[in-house]
Amino acid sequence: MAGVREEVPLSGNEAVSFLSTMIEMRNITVLSATFRHWKTLSGVLKELHFPSGNLFFDIRTAALMFEHGVSVIYTADADFFQFSELQVINPLSL
Repeated sequence: MAGVREEVPLSGNEAVSFLSTMIEMRNITVLSATFRHWKTLSGVLKELHFPSGNLFFDIRTAALMFEHGVSVIYTADADFFQFSELQVINPLSL
């Protein structure tokens, strides 16, 4: 089709290069599990009714955010609206 651009995912090396550049920035912090992770993760799971499938990645992301005091996420993933403590901002609608 004329005018349609096919999206091609980054190669592994391109993805690592992109992420490495971001991680090296002074205003970027990579969130990692702390000694509170299991307790926080368990609390998030108890608040959800029927977690399953791909939601578990979002659950862990939310738990990491809570551990580090992060309450705002910019994402187009509507699953994050399930976490009442998060303010979800869709960057595609700005």
